[in-house]
Amino acid sequence: MRSHNSHIVAFLFCSLSLSAQDWFSDRVMGQIHSTSGTDVSAIHILNTSIKKATISDARGFFDIRASVGDTLIFSAIQFKRKEVVISEDMLESKMLLVPMEDALTELDEVVVTPYNLTGDMGRDANRLNITPVVTATSLGLPNAYVRVPTQAERMLFEATSGGGLLPLNPILNGISG
Repeated sequence: MRSHNSHIVAFLFCSLSLSAQDWFSDRVMGQIHSTSGTDVSAIHILNTSIKKATISDARGFFDIRASVGDTLIFSAIQFKRKEVVISEDMLESKMLLVPMEDALTELDEVVVTPYNLTGDMGRDANRLNITPVVTATSLGLPNAYVRVPTQAERMLFEATSGGGLLPLNPILNGISG
C-alpha cells in the first residue's frame, strides 16, 4: 500500500511540474509601441487559435498564452489591425516587441442630425428654424418679473431683519458692532 501511495504522489508531482512548465513556456510577453509615439495602453490582443484575449497595460506591456503557430491579433481604434504568427524564436525570446501603425481616418464631410449642419455658419443660421426658449416670461407666469436677490443682498437682509420669529441677528450685530 505504501509504494502505491508513493507512485500516486510521484505522478501528481510530475504532472504539476509539467503543467507549470507548460504555463510558463506557453506564455508570450511583450510590449506594443507606436511608430508615431501615440499612447499604446488598452490595446486588445486576441489569440485566435485558443480564443483567449488580453489587454495591454498603460505602458503597452502584455502577457498572453500562445504556442507555435498561434495567431495573435493586435487591434485598437487608433491603430491598423496587426496579425502576428507565433514562431519558436518568439516563444524563446524574453520580450516580443510589436510596432503598431496609426490608422488615421479623415472625413470629407460631417453631417450633424437632426439639424443637417454643414459647418458654414452663415448658411446654417439662415436654414435653421429655431423656436424661442421657453421661459417664465414667455409662458406669462405671475412671478416671471421677480428679480432674485444676490447672495450679498440676502446676507444683508438676514443681518438686519433677523428673518425669523425672534430677530437675534440684528440684536447680536448691534451688540458686537
